[in-house]
Amino acid sequence: GIVDAIEAGFADSNFNGFEDGVIGTDGWSNTIRARPAPLSLLNSDGIGRPNYLDIDSDGDGIPDNIEGQSTAGYRFPTYTDSDNDGLDNAYDLAPHTATFSGAGILLYDRDMDGTPDYIDLDSDSDGQSDVREGNDWNLNGAGDEILTPTGIDTDGDGLDDRFDLINSATNLKGTSIYMGTNGSMTGDPSPGTRATVQRTLASGGCAFERDWRCVSFVLPISHLQLTAAENNNAVTLKWSIISSRNLSVFEVERSTDNVNYQKIATQSATVRLDQMENFAGNDNIAGINSDLIYYRIKVIAQDGQTKYSNVVVIRKGKTIAAFSVMPNPANDHASVRFYTEKEMLVSISIRDFAGKLVYSQKVKALKGNNVLPLTNLSKYSDGVYHVQLM
Repeated sequence: GIVDAIEAGFADSNFNGFEDGVIGTDGWSNTIRARPAPLSLLNSDGIGRPNYLDIDSDGDGIPDNIEGQSTAGYRFPTYTDSDNDGLDNAYDLAPHTATFSGAGILLYDRDMDGTPDYIDLDSDSDGQSDVREGNDWNLNGAGDEILTPTGIDTDGDGLDDRFDLINSATNLKGTSIYMGTNGSMTGDPSPGTRATVQRTLASGGCAFERDWRCVSFVLPISHLQLTAAENNNAVTLKWSIISSRNLSVFEVERSTDNVNYQKIATQSATVRLDQMENFAGNDNIAGINSDLIYYRIKVIAQDGQTKYSNVVVIRKGKTIAAFSVMPNPANDHASVRFYTEKEMLVSISIRDFAGKLVYSQKVKALKGNNVLPLTNLSKYSDGVYHVQLM
């Protein structure tokens, strides 16, 4: 239900299912043609196929069809494609026999951190991973399921066999037994995933929302962003924060499965209120026997309330999605900082909260660390904007 152009990481500001720009006489997008070959396609979980061929792009066991939609607005696929454009009629433009192309699923971002839920490992930013909060298979609330991926995907659909209930290449389904129309608990009686996306009675006061999208309170932090970079088994972690509450400590947590995290370091969290503060830490991963390593920061306030940062993923020898925008939030100017393993052409785009493209630029990046200035930002209206680097 999510159009390939968006899953591949391209811009589609008019929501028609095509990369923005002019289509050439041969049917190819001139914008795509101008990109360096081979095309760099998003693969959020760093495993198997890129997102547009993966029904579980972030590898949490909850299929993209579920995480891409809001709970209250969830619609089942019809498994019908009248105009043969690849979009199920449930998410395509009507009349379905007259229009080739469509917006598909308009992506949902529960915690409004700029990362839509289908590629967010902690959709509600409560410190509990989606794979844990969305997979209480026996509904006992004990968290006693084995959720470590098997690393096997028999039917090649991107959903690990740990979660896949239908291992057939001719019957790919991304549905759950407890996710039904408009968020009802009456889901698919023959679901494609074991993910229950449950709602427990103690979901922090969320009368309607599911566990993986529910948090009982929010520590008043207006900005919290973690980035990571790895070089020769040394990981450098950097995070920035703006808090209106006095803080106590930061706890740096690491995981090899995005389920079980351990505290590996503690730092004092003395901050000036309502001002940007920057912190850093290091981790030696020479002895870690895993290709993928996950990090997050746990912020603990003086009154005991907590909040977690975004999760960053390191693949040994390569950082996945390592870029940051500073300061954030910004007034008139900001800088995009990123690292590339080789000299290459990169595209930077900014979209408003509705998904409209408001800024786009291509620059030549050098091997190593790069800083791209963004200026004259005050001309844009106040609000939340999403920055994308490709």
